[in-house]
Amino acid sequence: MSPIPSRHLWLLWLCLQAPLACALDWQQLSKEEQKVLAPLSNQWNGFDADRQSQLQTGAQRWLKMTPEQHQQAQQRYQQWQQLSPEQRQGLKQKMQQYRALPREERQQLRQTYQQYRNLAPDQKQQLRERFKNMTPQQKQQLKQRMQQAKRR
Repeated sequence: MSPIPSRHLWLLWLCLQAPLACALDWQQLSKEEQKVLAPLSNQWNGFDADRQSQLQTGAQRWLKMTPEQHQQAQQRYQQWQQLSPEQRQGLKQKMQQYRALPREERQQLRQTYQQYRNLAPDQKQQLRERFKNMTPQQKQQLKQRMQQAKRR
């Protein structure tokens, strides 16, 4: 086996250093971002560049939210914290499945969900009861009909 040319070693070294070079120093965050991310300040340098970027993006989103949106986000976080690890994993898998769908299907799902949200509470309850009382075969048939309707 022949030795690796030095220019390839240099390139390999640069590639291995890239994640470290792209890491964001705490001081590079804005004062507002630092305030939002303050609970993580001691751990910041231990996060990889991707995680730091995700956290910074989250902080930027938080800073753009209204007080009502802050409250809603906090409630959702509390709900998430109360889920079992199995429930969290199931939701993560469903989200991955959703993200894997074609854009048009995701848009259709959002529209359908919005239509559901606009229903009166008693109508929502009726739909939930109907679905709950369906047999697995009926649920499968409904799913097939919905998929056929989407294709039209």
